[in-house]
Amino acid sequence: MKEVKSIPLNFTQTFLADRTLIARLLAFAARNGSGTKEQISEATGIPTGAKSGKVEPMIHYALAMGLIDANRAEGVWSLSLSTVGEAVYEEDPYLSETITLWLLHLMMCRPLSISEPGRGIADAWFALFADRGYRLGNRFAIDTYIDYLTERHGNAATVKKLASLVVRMYEDESALALTSALTCCADKNYQFLSARNERSYYPLYSAYLLLLWDQFFPTQQQIQLGELFEKGKVFTLLNWSTDDGSAWLNWMSDHRIMQFDRQTGETLALRLQSTDEAVKDIYSLLI
Repeated sequence: MKEVKSIPLNFTQTFLADRTLIARLLAFAARNGSGTKEQISEATGIPTGAKSGKVEPMIHYALAMGLIDANRAEGVWSLSLSTVGEAVYEEDPYLSETITLWLLHLMMCRPLSISEPGRGIADAWFALFADRGYRLGNRFAIDTYIDYLTERHGNAATVKKLASLVVRMYEDESALALTSALTCCADKNYQFLSARNERSYYPLYSAYLLLLWDQFFPTQQQIQLGELFEKGKVFTLLNWSTDDGSAWLNWMSDHRIMQFDRQTGETLALRLQSTDEAVKDIYSLLI
């Protein structure tokens, strides 16, 4: 697994993620495309300009979502599909399935590394959905989120715009609104909604869990399950209780993705499936 790197805080340049534009970028990356932002704009139709534009923000969104690998040298970007990107491009190239949007959401909320478990690859998303704790709880005011991000990153003016953009991502259907991960209430506060606890989504959650395993415990075949869930903030991100997760864990055991040993007090997990196999199976239970 390639090293997970943080994305600059202001990578959005105030642009929302646009599924249509990211889908065009996926097709470009599938051809191992490379070029300056102007050349990528010409090849994909994603607008850009001399000082601003959507090409580089969409590249950073695709990186945060785990869809592509990218290198930039002397102004030239080289893009290729990641394993996750290959699965998405084969099964849902236009990013239209709700399960795909949940995948992109989960990937954006990933923690950064075992050495920095309190930071995320796209930290504004990680802070809100995975590391919110009691500070934001299950319902929050936008000003509380702004204060939280300001404490993490300073620069109140930039953070205020970013916080507003993050929540708008979950109100705009061209972005991630169809996840229903976040909703605006009548009093203008926001409430977290739970991930779908449906059998058809269990392969997605399992693949995500194995991606986290690779990130935190790359050399270990057996670990304490609770430690993986804690480091990955998994139940907070899904907005589930541990009881909510029991059917999913049973499904993983039944399908030989992991084997669980609960006899020692702490549940030990032995991985039985490779991450690549799990990623390829994400869409396997969709009708």
